[in-house]
Amino acid sequence: MVFAFIVGLGNPGPEYQHTRHSIGFLIIDYLSQRWRGKAFQAKGSALLCALKRPEGDILLIKPQLYMNRTGLVVGPLVKKYSCATEQLLIIHDDIDLPFGRIRIRGQGGSGGHKGVQSIIDVLQTDTFARIRVGIGRSSENDVSDHVLSEFTATEKKSLDLIIQHASLGAEAILSEGLISAMNTYNKPFLN
Repeated sequence: MVFAFIVGLGNPGPEYQHTRHSIGFLIIDYLSQRWRGKAFQAKGSALLCALKRPEGDILLIKPQLYMNRTGLVVGPLVKKYSCATEQLLIIHDDIDLPFGRIRIRGQGGSGGHKGVQSIIDVLQTDTFARIRVGIGRSSENDVSDHVLSEFTATEKKSLDLIIQHASLGAEAILSEGLISAMNTYNKPFLN
């Protein structure tokens, strides 16, 4: 039995690899390296990395459809592996949080995030855990331009630390539970 699905949201393709909208992919890649996962395998419309952890079997997932169609990847995988929504963790960008801020939640609406809304629509529930990673808003660009742009040189200086922090939050959810992880990681950590 799979203990947990951890899904990082992003857009497929090299042109989106280092954009704000794909921070979920960057965190999933980091978790795979940290946990010494094997290479991701293409299965249907997803890249998957199966891992054995002390907590149980983990499936790291990078959907390979565009963000607004993410639910069409997650839904069939949840059904195929009989994954309860309590076993599902989504990691995604959030423009409503300041850059680098992490917010862990156990349920809730999409907050306008099209990838999360797609998952809610397909699963017909919003009761799944998520790690929201702040990418801030831009006063110069519209939302679409901002989320599809690359991090600035200044932001890149903190990016590795943010990815590590979010990854530790994911580990805490698995090992200590959601409430404990929220108490630890929902606080500002960058100066």
